[in-house]
Amino acid sequence: MKKFTLLLLVSILAVGLTLSGCNAVNDMFAKLFGKGQTPMAPQGPGGPGGTIMPPGGGGGMTESGYLSGPSASYTFTINAGSVSYLEVPFTYPKGSVDFWVKVVGQDGYTVLGDFDLDNGEIIQLSGGGTFYLTIYSRMGAGNWSATYNLAPGGGGGIVTPPAGGGNCNAVGNTANGYLSGPGDSCKFTINAGSKTYVEVPFTYPTGSVDFWVEVVGQDGYTVLGDFDLDNGSVIQLSGGGVFYLTIYSNNGAGAWSCNWQ
Repeated sequence: MKKFTLLLLVSILAVGLTLSGCNAVNDMFAKLFGKGQTPMAPQGPGGPGGTIMPPGGGGGMTESGYLSGPSASYTFTINAGSVSYLEVPFTYPKGSVDFWVKVVGQDGYTVLGDFDLDNGEIIQLSGGGTFYLTIYSRMGAGNWSATYNLAPGGGGGIVTPPAGGGNCNAVGNTANGYLSGPGDSCKFTINAGSKTYVEVPFTYPTGSVDFWVEVVGQDGYTVLGDFDLDNGSVIQLSGGGVFYLTIYSNNGAGAWSCNWQ
């Protein structure tokens, strides 16, 4: 009887040590491989932020983060590749904060400097390539996000206006650029939304150049074809919706700009 009792106690102790060893091994693997741990989001100067890619390998992407207060900032990269026009709409607690954006091109030059998102929360990137965007707070703290879609035909910011390149920037309700000579062009988008009438006045070096404009509607049909700005520097858009404008040079080089309300 004593032998049986002793063997039973030894067996129970052995099983206990085996289970304890398994737990120790599991704990070791958990520490080695991070089992059960939540990965940390990439950190920006103003707090967490990072890129979220949707399932299915589509071209849609979202950048998001939190700015903790004045001078907090976060920088992220958009590689537009061969996409010649890209819209990047931002969301943020409008009215309770003062968030600004700066954009630098892949050549290191500033594409958009110190732009107040309250003046237009959609940033427009033209020409393709890589862009470095910095969002920062001048007042207040809050969450922000920016979305864009690099997949052709994927919607959510990709448009296909008439062919053309050009050195140009478009943000909020303004667009500007420089045409280097005959054949050079620049394209940008105006989203009139529900406004049935919008005027777009152009400024350019009148008298020393020959700049023309073409306008295509959201249905792909030409609204205004090959219009000489010398015959009228104010373009009128009717009916609402999205319009794709191309300004190009038939003669001469110079800077141009336009705005709309």
